[in-house]
Amino acid sequence: MTLVIADIVYSELSAGMASREDTDAAIAAWALERLRSSDDALFKAGQAYKAYRKKKRGPGEPAKTNVLPDFLIGALAEAEGAPLVTTNQDDFLRYFPGLDVIHPPGDEPASTAA
Repeated sequence: MTLVIADIVYSELSAGMASREDTDAAIAAWALERLRSSDDALFKAGQAYKAYRKKKRGPGEPAKTNVLPDFLIGALAEAEGAPLVTTNQDDFLRYFPGLDVIHPPGDEPASTAA
């Protein structure tokens, strides 16, 4: 199985690197391939984000403002039929019901934590 990262993940990874060369070297060392966003994936991300913004929240429950990258990642994985490995599975499962989400062992999912 080939492991891929979305362009937005490349950006997130590069925030912790000193240079583009270091970022590319890390991706090569981990044998990752870049998966470019399609118009279909970008549209799905926008629709999921719109649904999120319209969602009613309980009193005192603020809307998260940093979720658009997750919607871009989830939509791309769903559009490409690629499984998504994440420790933050709740939003992905809620907004991308057709997505195959893999939760790594050893980290209890938020929805089942006691």
